Amino acid sequence: MIDFGFDKLAIIGAVALIVIGPEKLPRVARTVGALLGKAQRYVADVKAEVNRSIELEELQKMKKQFETAARDVQDNVTRVVEDTRSSIEERARALEAEFKGEAAAMKPLGAGDAWPPDLPAAAYRPPRKNWRLKRSAVPSWYKQRAGVRTHAQSPALHMALDEVLVEEVSAGRRAPTLRVWEWAAPAIVIGRFQSLRNEVDAERAGRHAIEVVRRISGGGAMFIEPGNTITYSIFAPLSMVEGLSFQESYAYMDAWVIEALAELGIEAWYQPLNDIVSAAGKIAGAAQARRGKAVLHHVTMAYDIDAAKMLQVLRIGREKLSDKGIASAAKRVDPLRSQTGLPRD
Repeated sequence: MIDFGFDKLAIIGAVALIVIGPEKLPRVARTVGALLGKAQRYVADVKAEVNRSIELEELQKMKKQFETAARDVQDNVTRVVEDTRSSIEERARALEAEFKGEAAAMKPLGAGDAWPPDLPAAAYRPPRKNWRLKRSAVPSWYKQRAGVRTHAQSPALHMALDEVLVEEVSAGRRAPTLRVWEWAAPAIVIGRFQSLRNEVDAERAGRHAIEVVRRISGGGAMFIEPGNTITYSIFAPLSMVEGLSFQESYAYMDAWVIEALAELGIEAWYQPLNDIVSAAGKIAGAAQARRGKAVLHHVTMAYDIDAAKMLQVLRIGREKLSDKGIASAAKRVDPLRSQTGLPRD
């Protein structure tokens, strides 16, 4: 690098003064200064461009790193979703196979058969490994005394079957289905959006060995006892109720039940949004859920009712009926047994 000290600059200035002359020296000095300024600006521009190129390369490297990391995350998420979906589908197939096997094993009652049958005293057998899952820990003596059928399902399994079957119908892997439930144990079934604390007295429910479950549809809480309830589910294509409001779809899918009740001598009608009632009181309550390309419509009908127990375990029941007592509960929900006098089966 060329280094000019003060003495050298003084000599150059003296030579320039002699050679160029005092008249032209200022103009030459301005020209030289302008050229030096341009040179300095050019050097600065070159340095800035080099810096920008370096920064651009670093940004491109960072961009590649982020893109690689994003692809890795996406691949991991996709793999986890696929694994979860496979597990769910396997569980759904297992539940459906179990349901079909138990349904096939059911023996229909003949015209002369009585229910419940006279059952001999059951000898004690050590429980199987999965007895709690399949029978909801209901002992055999309770089933014999209460007349619970052997193909009855636990409340939790009923909730799972509804969810699996509506997904199967939606996917086109199963034809439209009517499923009639049989309860293996007493239960309280709350709606999808209900608060457990607001609807159920958990302490009293536990005291009565009543299981609390949540269904996938909306609506209110249901009090269930084996032998006192008739429950069914309809799994149908969504096109069946396409273009109908929720109120219209409830009325449409409850129409056949109202006709069947008329054949039994009960003049019943649909009461919005989800009740079937007669002049004597409420007979049934319905709920719906729409999943994909299918609709689930399930109905619980009261054949008989223990109003006193219902008021103990349902908070909303106590709030609505406490001023009128148990007699009011029996009037609000009038079961089929009192209206027809017919046996449940």
